[in-house]
Amino acid sequence: MPADENPTMPVCLEITDRSGSREVEIEADTFWIGGPRSQCEVELDVAAVFGRVLEVARDDRGRLRVRAEPGLPFPIRCATGTIGARFESFLDGDVLNVGPALVRLRFRAEPASEQVVALDPGSLAAAPGSPVGAWYRTFMEMADHLEGLKSPGEMVPAAMAAILRATGADRVHVEMDEDDGPQAWFMSRPDDRRQFRVSRSLVEQVRASGRVVHVPLAASDPVARTFHSVRSEGISAAVALPISALGKNLGVIYADCTRDGAVLSAEDLQRVAFCARILATALGNRVLVRSLLEPKAQSTAHWALESKSPASAEFIERVKLYAPADYTVLLRGETGTGKDVVGRALHELSRRRKGEHPLALPAHRRDIERLQVSR
Repeated sequence: MPADENPTMPVCLEITDRSGSREVEIEADTFWIGGPRSQCEVELDVAAVFGRVLEVARDDRGRLRVRAEPGLPFPIRCATGTIGARFESFLDGDVLNVGPALVRLRFRAEPASEQVVALDPGSLAAAPGSPVGAWYRTFMEMADHLEGLKSPGEMVPAAMAAILRATGADRVHVEMDEDDGPQAWFMSRPDDRRQFRVSRSLVEQVRASGRVVHVPLAASDPVARTFHSVRSEGISAAVALPISALGKNLGVIYADCTRDGAVLSAEDLQRVAFCARILATALGNRVLVRSLLEPKAQSTAHWALESKSPASAEFIERVKLYAPADYTVLLRGETGTGKDVVGRALHELSRRRKGEHPLALPAHRRDIERLQVSR
């Protein structure tokens, strides 16, 4: 493609520092963010830093990459981890924690309704090199505790308490879509279970998109600060994300701060996401075990799975195991080994045949169990 058909796309920076909030637009393939009087293209009002802080560049595909200047007095973090001295890919629209300042980078101006940061939960990874501290012990204790619990009414409060201990959140709310109707849990510091008002706008955005919503500082977000619940409850920061297991969205987990000026950082977001994943795994295992313990009236007997071959016994048991669950199953095998027959058996033994669990998520967004069909 000729150069004139692929013009440089401006990068918009939304900055919150000691001077307040502002937007800066840069039209360059590479530029530096630095401290006051650093002569960088973008300057931050950050204490104790006067030189270069962060370099932003585009790769040959036009994607953003960032790297930090060595020797800074604070780490630079985003939702995918800590930014080091080597260039690393950066999500368009993500937020950087540059010491006490927040910097959001995106390629173009977005519609007002999409100003809140939306991320794929699959992209949230633990920050490399993070020291092991109290949060690690909290998560290990939560995982061990969940292993011995049997119902959402016991599991959800355990996860909520872990979030309050391991993050800067003041309140946590969980909504679950149970078979007997929706259920909701509330928990505030230190251990208050009374109901409180959450930002329904953020919760409904997660329900509609199935993606993470992160508002690190509500006062600097042009959309979040207009929400009535944010103003009336004094919400200064919030995060909400889906609880997903076995290819199904089970509900939403929401956490916020109500202290004036409090912030939920990218690291807080990672920890909430990690707790949500542990909780979802425990809930998913409960559903899977319950499906295995159901009365024989719901037997998974099927003519296609009848065989006296010992070599086929394990394969048949795996088909029976995953047919009632909500996994996407990839069948592999040579031509003539019966992949179509097994696929039909999986469908006829699933809940979708009876319309009990309609689901239309792309395969790459769901758990996949691979079964090898052989002679």
